[in-house]
Amino acid sequence: MKTENNCSFTGHRAEKLPWKDETSKQAEDFKMQLCIEIVHKIKAGCDTFYTGMCNGVDIIAGEMVLELKETFLNIKLIAVIPYEDFACSWSEEWRERYFDLLANVDDEVLLNHKYKSKCFKQRNGYLVKHAGHIIAVHNDGDNKSGTHQTINMAKRRDRSIVIIEPKTLKVDRILS
Repeated sequence: MKTENNCSFTGHRAEKLPWKDETSKQAEDFKMQLCIEIVHKIKAGCDTFYTGMCNGVDIIAGEMVLELKETFLNIKLIAVIPYEDFACSWSEEWRERYFDLLANVDDEVLLNHKYKSKCFKQRNGYLVKHAGHIIAVHNDGDNKSGTHQTINMAKRRDRSIVIIEPKTLKVDRILS
């Protein structure tokens, strides 16, 4: 499977991010760092981006790719959805952002019609399998999250990984 021009996002849900207000300076600084990393991947040849569509980092990154499509006309965004009713229990704001993003992606992949206990691990595996590059947003010391598991999957598959710590904006690069 050709993955060298593909990049997937993994990151924490909104409630695990270090800010409560997405318009705060801390959140804006984070978004700037995320944008820098996405543009770096585009300039290195990535043209297809995958988002797992969770509230938080996945949606923020997806929205950013859509904005960057105005400048980089060749890039695509693919939504990887773990199951159909995935967003139904979220806040109205996150549901609206989810459906707005979904309406503007280039393609979508629905992995399950109904929730299954392994659907998130399946989604994370899909993100890693289909991308040679991973941009991860991960809190230092969080060893139990799906993001941590996805990073470990990516390491086992020798993916190029950029990890942004959302509080400090420290960036680690693990090159394959």
